[in-house]
Parts: sequence; structure tokens; C-alpha cells
Amino acid sequence: MERRDVDYDVHNMLVAKYGMSRDQAIAINENLSGKAKEIGLTLQFATLILTNTFDAHRLAKYAFNQGKMNPNAQGLFRAYFTYSWN
Repeated sequence: MERRDVDYDVHNMLVAKYGMSRDQAIAINENLSGKAKEIGLTLQFATLILTNTFDAHRLAKYAFNQGKMNPNAQGLFRAYFTYSWN
């Protein structure tokens, strides 16, 4: 099976993509987590494992074509953003 995750975390991805400091990236993700918590969502950026989401998008398109987009998308988002690997 092909490895799809990468060797850096979400904070370093933001550093590379937007040219910000790691502290700024952490602060942005903590702020976003706080906003999500206010509406009942849990985001685990500290344990999030970045991965190529191509297959997840293919699955979402298939689910959409089958009329099951919402449950599928909710499961994918929950698995990617809220699962704690600790």
C-alpha cells in the first residue's frame, strides 16, 4: 500500500505555504480550534496527520453520486480533523 501521509505537521505546512512563523501557525490553528469548539466541533490540529486527500475526494464524489454525500463527508471530516492519535 502506498504511503500517503507526509513527514511534517500542519503547522509546518502553513509555515511553508504562507511564509509565517511556526508560532503564528500554531496560534492560527488554536484560534480556529477555539472557534470550532464554540459551535460544538472538536479539531485536533496537534495530532492531525497530513495526507494526500485525493482518494478521500474520489470517495466523496462517489458518495455524492449515490446520494450519500452528507454522511460520507461527515465521516471523512471527523476522521481527519478530530481523531486523536495520542
